[in-house]
Amino acid sequence: MKFYRATAVLMLATLCVLLLVTTVCAETSKAPNAATRYYVTVRSPQQTEWTDYGLEFIRSALAAKPDFAVVPSYEPVQLTIALLSKYKMQGYLLKVEIAKPVYDTRHTLTVATTLAVYTYPQNGLLSVFPAHLSQPGVTPGNRAMELQLVRSSLEHAVANFTTFVRSRP
Repeated sequence: MKFYRATAVLMLATLCVLLLVTTVCAETSKAPNAATRYYVTVRSPQQTEWTDYGLEFIRSALAAKPDFAVVPSYEPVQLTIALLSKYKMQGYLLKVEIAKPVYDTRHTLTVATTLAVYTYPQNGLLSVFPAHLSQPGVTPGNRAMELQLVRSSLEHAVANFTTFVRSRP
């Protein structure tokens, strides 16, 4: 009897861990509705921990805006095109590049990000928003400061992107 109870507890704990991992690792997306004007897909040509963080940050920031919807990465292109037509939205592709944070000999941390904006699904380049932020006096390996600078850089890029697309006809 104790064996079955222990097995049940172990299975329940495993299920809880899987649910937590799935919830934490699930990407942010937002389905379009009648109020949505812009449908945005976010990608990166590179796969690093920094770009994973950046992609999720940008998806979350855009999903929080009422006139933006975020395309799930698993959504087929044909469905995206159908939704763009159905809701009469403008489609955009954002390509995010985040360079590994760099420290110089005087303990200055530098972070470089680039947000390239393309039409979607045509993939015509519209604009590029590069950002280079530096913070002096940072001890090498200061993860909290690295994340803060990357986040600040991406906040600036998202603000530029939303202003840019809202100003387009």
